[in-house]
Amino acid sequence: MRPRASILIIVLWSVFLLTIFAVVLSYGVRQKLEVIKRIDSRSNLRYLNEACIEKTIFDIKRVQKKEYFVFKNSTPSENGNPLMTEVDIIDDKPGGNAHSFELRSSIYTSRVSVFDEARKLNINMASLPVMERLFMIVLGFDKIEASELAASIVDWRDTDSLLTLPLGSAEDSYYRNFPYSYEAKDGPFEALEELLLVKGVTREVFEKLNNYITIYGDGKININTAPEEVLNAVGFSSDMVSKIIALRQGDDGIPGTADDIVIDAPGNLQSLMQGRFKLGEANLQQLELLADAFTVTTSYFTIKASGLRAGGSAQAQTVCVVDRMGNILRWIE
Repeated sequence: MRPRASILIIVLWSVFLLTIFAVVLSYGVRQKLEVIKRIDSRSNLRYLNEACIEKTIFDIKRVQKKEYFVFKNSTPSENGNPLMTEVDIIDDKPGGNAHSFELRSSIYTSRVSVFDEARKLNINMASLPVMERLFMIVLGFDKIEASELAASIVDWRDTDSLLTLPLGSAEDSYYRNFPYSYEAKDGPFEALEELLLVKGVTREVFEKLNNYITIYGDGKININTAPEEVLNAVGFSSDMVSKIIALRQGDDGIPGTADDIVIDAPGNLQSLMQGRFKLGEANLQQLELLADAFTVTTSYFTIKASGLRAGGSAQAQTVCVVDRMGNILRWIE
């Protein structure tokens, strides 16, 4: 009996070990299958994002220059049955005023937002006082902090080695003291992230400024799309900014609706304002002094496509900058 009992115990232990091995193996296979599923989902999302961006570039290229912000949406279909449902969205977040839409299926969704780069402040061309005001408004800096940061940006992009602000800005000598030393560029910013190399620009500062600054365009601000913070920074009083926003939103006071008023030429802003508001002498002086700072269109756009799989199991984001001709100037995944 003892040999038989021993054999039975060995068999039972073998079955037990094989069961454990099978469980571990199946768990490992399941994990690998899940990884493959996620990779496949992310690939599909990247393809969907890319398709959405290509569609948006087509929309940008086909609309007339004076009405670039009006995108004619179309729904991909086959035999009259929608493959994806397109939904318009009004983006009212800080730095918003973007044309946005979603493409949805039962599994995947891609949200696309198009931002006009001329609605932002060009840090390659903005003057010291304008940047100071923007930093005080957006970052909550006091006058000294804002002046130091603005001067450091000017010193980074100018071609000399002189300090714009002797006790607050930074030139080559400041950056050479870092463990991994470098020098001021002495040239224009070629990517917004380059700003992180400048004295005083932390990741938090950069994230707060990101929606209000650009490196594209001729430096003129689009009066049709510029947010309150940028209008204030350029030099308009809070009262004038409120009037400009109210003018753009039309009678219903809601952006992105049919009654929105479009300023089709910088010189028409004053007449449109006088037709709706009582303007004092100070208001008229501001309009006259700042007339050359504005435009009514743009040649550069940022397109953001954010893809999400149902249940949130996978997501992917693609960001690119294009010009009006559809040329891709930057692509980030």
